[in-house]
Amino acid sequence: MGCGSSSETHVIISTASSYKDKSELKKTSNTPLSATSQTSKKSETGLTILQSSNEGKTSANPSIHSQDDTKHDVVIIWVDPHIDSTEKNYHSSITKLQRITNMIHTFTKSDQCIDCLTTINENNIALIVSATHCEQLIPLVIDKSKLKSIYIFNQEKEKQINWTNKWEGKVKGMFYDIEQIFQAIKVNNSQTTSSNSICILLKNNIEMKDNESNKLDPSFMYAYLLTEILIDMDYDDNAKNTFAESCRLRYIDDEEELADIEEFDRDYESQIAIQWYTKDCFLYKTMNRALRTQDIKTIVEMGFFVRDLHKQITEMYKQQSNQQKPMTIYRGQVVSSDEFDKLRKSKGGLISFNYFLSTSTNIDISKRFARSSPENKLNPVLFEIYIDPNISSVPFASVDSISVFEGEDEILFSMHTIFRIVKVQDIQDEYLLINLHLTDENDSELMKLTDHFRKEIGDGDSLERLEHLMLKMGEFTQAENILGKQLKSTREGTWHKQTHLNHQLGYVHSLKGDYEIALSYYEKALKIELVNLPENHSLLASTYNNMASTYYSMGNFSSALVYYTKALEIEQKSLPSDHPMLATTYNNIGSVHNSTGNYTEALELYQKTLNIRQKTLPENHPDMASIYNNIGSVYNSLGDDQTALSLYEQTLEIQKKALHPKHIDLAISYGNIGTIYNSMGDHEKALEYHRKSFEIRDKSLPPNHPDIALSYNNIGSVYYSQGDYMNALSYFQKALEICDTSHARNHIGFATTYDNIGLVYKSIGDKSAAQSNYQKAFDIRQHSLGENHPDMAISYNNLGTIYNSMGDKSKTFDCYQKALEIQQKSLSENHPNIAQTYNNIGLLYNSIEEYSKALSSYEKALSIQQNSKSIKEQSIAITYYNIGSTYYCMKNYPIAISFFEKALTIQQKIPSMNYQDLANTYNNIGLTYYEMNDYEKAISFYEEACTICEKYLANEESLLITTYNNIAVAYNTMNDKSKALLFYEKIVKLREKNSTTNDLSLVNIYSNIGSIYDSVGNYLDAINYYQKAMAIEENVSSKNDLLLSNTYSNIAVAYKQLEDNENALKFYQKAISIRENIQVTDNSDLAIIYNSMAFIYQKMKNYSAAVIFYQKAIAIDEKTFSSDDAKLATIYNNLAVAYHSMKDEINALSFYEKLLPIRERILSVNDPSLASTYSSIASIYSSKGMKSDAVKFYEKSLKIHETLPSPNHSLIHTMHLNTAVMYEDLNNHDAAVTHAERSLNNARLAFNPDDIKIKHIQDYVDMLHTTS
Repeated sequence: MGCGSSSETHVIISTASSYKDKSELKKTSNTPLSATSQTSKKSETGLTILQSSNEGKTSANPSIHSQDDTKHDVVIIWVDPHIDSTEKNYHSSITKLQRITNMIHTFTKSDQCIDCLTTINENNIALIVSATHCEQLIPLVIDKSKLKSIYIFNQEKEKQINWTNKWEGKVKGMFYDIEQIFQAIKVNNSQTTSSNSICILLKNNIEMKDNESNKLDPSFMYAYLLTEILIDMDYDDNAKNTFAESCRLRYIDDEEELADIEEFDRDYESQIAIQWYTKDCFLYKTMNRALRTQDIKTIVEMGFFVRDLHKQITEMYKQQSNQQKPMTIYRGQVVSSDEFDKLRKSKGGLISFNYFLSTSTNIDISKRFARSSPENKLNPVLFEIYIDPNISSVPFASVDSISVFEGEDEILFSMHTIFRIVKVQDIQDEYLLINLHLTDENDSELMKLTDHFRKEIGDGDSLERLEHLMLKMGEFTQAENILGKQLKSTREGTWHKQTHLNHQLGYVHSLKGDYEIALSYYEKALKIELVNLPENHSLLASTYNNMASTYYSMGNFSSALVYYTKALEIEQKSLPSDHPMLATTYNNIGSVHNSTGNYTEALELYQKTLNIRQKTLPENHPDMASIYNNIGSVYNSLGDDQTALSLYEQTLEIQKKALHPKHIDLAISYGNIGTIYNSMGDHEKALEYHRKSFEIRDKSLPPNHPDIALSYNNIGSVYYSQGDYMNALSYFQKALEICDTSHARNHIGFATTYDNIGLVYKSIGDKSAAQSNYQKAFDIRQHSLGENHPDMAISYNNLGTIYNSMGDKSKTFDCYQKALEIQQKSLSENHPNIAQTYNNIGLLYNSIEEYSKALSSYEKALSIQQNSKSIKEQSIAITYYNIGSTYYCMKNYPIAISFFEKALTIQQKIPSMNYQDLANTYNNIGLTYYEMNDYEKAISFYEEACTICEKYLANEESLLITTYNNIAVAYNTMNDKSKALLFYEKIVKLREKNSTTNDLSLVNIYSNIGSIYDSVGNYLDAINYYQKAMAIEENVSSKNDLLLSNTYSNIAVAYKQLEDNENALKFYQKAISIRENIQVTDNSDLAIIYNSMAFIYQKMKNYSAAVIFYQKAIAIDEKTFSSDDAKLATIYNNLAVAYHSMKDEINALSFYEKLLPIRERILSVNDPSLASTYSSIASIYSSKGMKSDAVKFYEKSLKIHETLPSPNHSLIHTMHLNTAVMYEDLNNHDAAVTHAERSLNNARLAFNPDDIKIKHIQDYVDMLHTTS
């Protein structure tokens, strides 16, 4: 509850009055917080379109004539104290290394190198280090994962170096000139970048059914299709120039490469493609890097060269065909561990290389390239390929006669030549030997595959097919470029073509999230169609549907509804009432209503969809499953988990019959069922279904597919619901890693994951990390969706909750208001999300003590919840709980209890009981009874909370500790110290079991235990616990921490009670040292310490020190208290007493005179304190010879003393005697006799009859009588 303090602390307040010291404890209680915030844990509902993805971004192995495919793949750092940038040798060395990479850093000092290694982002670094520096530098950097290889440059050739075994993996050797290093980096880096170079299709994936196309390796299909399209395209002269210009920018700092580019641009012809390909220059590097990394832009730019190279190989194949006989050729390379494992199981399957394949008839040459690289996790493979030209017409050619590299017996194949894997065997732990046969073009299985591939992208010319392929590969920018070129070249008269291209461009921009641009293209298409088609033509319905879908993605549900309705009106006029297109449009309109919270309308439209599909489709058709799924999503939103679960299970049953066991739609259904079980509190079943969903996705999708991230998010959400925050965080971070590799940085898929990570950090108290992740989600949504999308309200709410917890109320209010404005524009008036925002606003007002505004916001939330069919009872319970919290803060405890009990009634009835909320409610009811001083009842509710925590919330240790603390505080207040200690010790046991020795949360507990021992007079145990608190604080806190100062004060008080004045003063001084260095508005605690120290010094008779500290206390207290405050009078009294003891009667009298008016105003006329003050003033006047003043104050004091029920006869006797003596000196004989006789009477009451004092006073009385 937001009104309570966070812990019970022990604060000392000391006052001194005539040698009396009072210490008091200030107790507060630990209270649970109530808060509701919009969280965005993504669940799976609605239809999902299965999209192909570009899996397996492959890398080409270098051909046998060159290994230089490393440009931009490695960073070189060169450390040498003798580097001189003015020398010719230096520039020559740099020029040579630039043939490998443009990213070269040179340093003369080791620390510069270490800084560079720490800050650089690239993950493949080669280090060249001089022999003079290596023994000092290498041990400092050898373990850095980014550093892949080290080359020791020993120009002197004399220094001997012995490196340890630990160095052997990365240190590649000792080198005596830069040429050796250049060659070594080329070879080693080619191995590093040669993995992921092949596409493998296993035997069991070839024999597929029509509905199992999703089992195909997408990279196999796309690479094949891309090659086929590029070879078939026509290119103009601009193609070469465009490519050359792109290469100039890539190699802008490399003069040697630029010279080759100029030559290529000037002299290249299609008939010399092989010569250029085999030349060690930019062309080969650029092509193989593009093919390896699937750089589609560069591949398309090089399409003309791909065609020329393929054409030349084909022509040479025809020329050499008469000479060719069956032969065996070889290729050696290294592959990644994943590829290596896949190859082991690949017998009977197909394999394709994603580049122009270089092989050799010389096995020894090929073996040189089959070398393992353990540090880079690469494995050696030797392909032994059998070719029979009589049964295959796949083009390949011997290129030795025209290759730049002679004597390598090279056979060159065109891109994506496909081989059958015949045999796989290990050769003496040296390499994996794979026997391949070149496939026959009449291979029935291969023909079936290629026909299927071509159907995937449809008919049309090469440019149209390339555009379709780019869309399937997710290469939207390339698709956009192709479509733009087509649109420019299309004549105005061909309106069909123009309409199609505008539609496609709209679709591309919609997929990219550029919704405004997408709409502009759809509007262009619509404008053309309206000119050329009747207003009710069915093509217009498609356009309206596309526009509506775009508005829907933008969160503009009202416009989406308008255009869906236009599409529906056309379809209703032009199509039969049970046409499948009508079912689709009903479904889409239903989704709009579902998103805006109009669940009744959504259900009606989904029912229309269902009715049509039940008439036109078999019951087990996948589209039947999709509509059951959508209806289930509505019931999920309505909070009807049981009905939603039933529909999701019905969806799953259909899919199991209609789809392959690993079909991706099954994963969606398993995920939805898992989400329902999580909502119902059955976390084990939730995990079971989410894991089934993950298993399908893991086997069916590329490793970085966004849907795998969705599974990680859902599994993480279950762990979060269980309170297992670390496991939740690990899964959310796995999701983020996938998002990082599969999306653009601002893709909307990131937002949910960042929200979930933010939620975990918020729950574990890391507010800064929570805010950072919420902000990232906000930035992505703002960039991708626009300011008014409903999902922006999620981000505003999340940011608002974290700003509120950080104390920035202004930013919190702005965020909540913006969330509310967006929701009121885009959602139905009774949407549950609006109620949630009102709850958040209420919490904000409550935190700034504007309780009437808080109640107003809660009442708006409650009104929505009570009028909405979709609200879960749990949400109403939260609102009741919040209202109760506000009434608690207003100290209207009976009404607070009534609302807490309403919340409790709902919480106890909910089937999927949230035990954490239930425990919080019991705690807060207990806390309210505590404030009403009904401690027995308070404890009874605390005990209910305690039972729930111990039984159901094993992972929620903090809540159990809060409950134990509340029980301890209640028992302590009831003065049942033993039971209070019992519960505090339970807290210590829990904390010490799971905490570090420096856990600050233990400080309050140790302090509270210490305060109990202090209160029962067990000061040694009190000191023991205070010192435990102190030990933690001294290790963790700053030297100026006020809590540490409090602990020092508490220790000092305990020592003072033990009369160990030396230790008491030592710890008071420590407390002062902290407090005197801190600027605070209230120094009252410092004044208390000054008073306590002064009191100790006064008891030690060190009056001068006492005066110093009393004066310091007065300097603070005179600013703090009113002029007639009793505390101020006490301090004046103590200071006067100290001065009096020092015989400083002037200062003593001054302070007595300051305190006297205060005591006369605030005390009764017969208060003993007044008597004490009067007598002290009288004694000073008497000492100063001011006898008339002295007797006046003695008589005032005596008047009070003689009215007391238990008069101090000894003191009265003394004051009467003093007064009698002064009256005698003043020649007032009668008054002297009167006081002398009264002194005698009180002496007889105070002393034994034979006491000598009585005789002396009797003698004095007799003397007065004889002189009268």
